[in-house]
Amino acid sequence: MKIFPSIEFSDVSISSNSPAYINTAQSLKTIAASTGAQRFEFELSTAWHNMAMARALSAFLNAVGEHEKFELQVPLFDTPNGAVTGTVKASSAYAVGTTDVVLSNFIAAPGDFVQFVGHSKVYQVSDVNGSTAMLYPALIKHVVMNELVTVNSLKFTVRNKGDVSSLKSKKNNQAKLKLKVIEAF
Repeated sequence: MKIFPSIEFSDVSISSNSPAYINTAQSLKTIAASTGAQRFEFELSTAWHNMAMARALSAFLNAVGEHEKFELQVPLFDTPNGAVTGTVKASSAYAVGTTDVVLSNFIAAPGDFVQFVGHSKVYQVSDVNGSTAMLYPALIKHVVMNELVTVNSLKFTVRNKGDVSSLKSKKNNQAKLKLKVIEAF
């Protein structure tokens, strides 16, 4: 899988796309149910770089288009707030739909992101109870006991959201790139 070049971003915005079924009855009572699906979306702007670097990044995005997945390391979200004391692993096996997991060598903090080695999906820690991390969304794939977990330098598997990225340039041979991507798994 292609990897977006490591680059400095000046602006990073993350959104959680979690569709739900919402219906308002004639009694005005709202009935809501989650679809159980969730993806992270990012709006990113690079810092100003020389024109050659910006054009190379633009060419990368044009080549992958909207249909091809690639990996992207997102600064500020690629390092946990929790404490890592060694190689992080799943302390048990977990079934699809599980939200509460225990991870060895990691004291998670709410807001941390984790990725099981066998998954392309990145999960977010929504709460912590002792050594148990509550993940959002629920697991979409089973986890085996002692499966490695990435919490540092993790990469999101994404694709372009839409078929447009923009390249902005200045007269002094500087340019920056704006892109929108959505998690793809």
